[in-house]
Amino acid sequence: NLARAAFESEVIARDGDRYLKANKFDRANAEYKRALELTPDEPDYQAAAIWCEYNLSKRARGDATRAEKLLGAVLAEAPKLARAQMWRGHILRDLGASGAAIICYERALKSDPRLIDAERYLRALKMASGQSPDGKKPEKKKTGLRGLFSKG
Repeated sequence: NLARAAFESEVIARDGDRYLKANKFDRANAEYKRALELTPDEPDYQAAAIWCEYNLSKRARGDATRAEKLLGAVLAEAPKLARAQMWRGHILRDLGASGAAIICYERALKSDPRLIDAERYLRALKMASGQSPDGKKPEKKKTGLRGLFSKG
């Protein structure tokens, strides 16, 4: 029965989510794999399993490249998966692709503004690249006599 399989996989995936929040990637991955046995086309579970496997790897460049491509394929089918966008941003950041990571974090927040981690990483990357966190260009500090009496 299709409805029963969907329900069971959701219950199993919730256990995976609990383990994931505790950074127990091995346990979380096992639960997502079980959920995928029942509903193999569920993109959220696919993305979660990819994220777990990446965190269980040595996180070498090859691991990051592979995980990023796999998440990209999942997101091509389900672009509004906020967690997957955030995880892809994390991996792109690990690969040194800050601009692409910023885009992923922005997409994640557009889909789910409650993703505090995505917002934090977005702010940090923007500040590191010289952008202001709100996307506006930072004001230049006044120098010389005009800046003499400023508080900055």
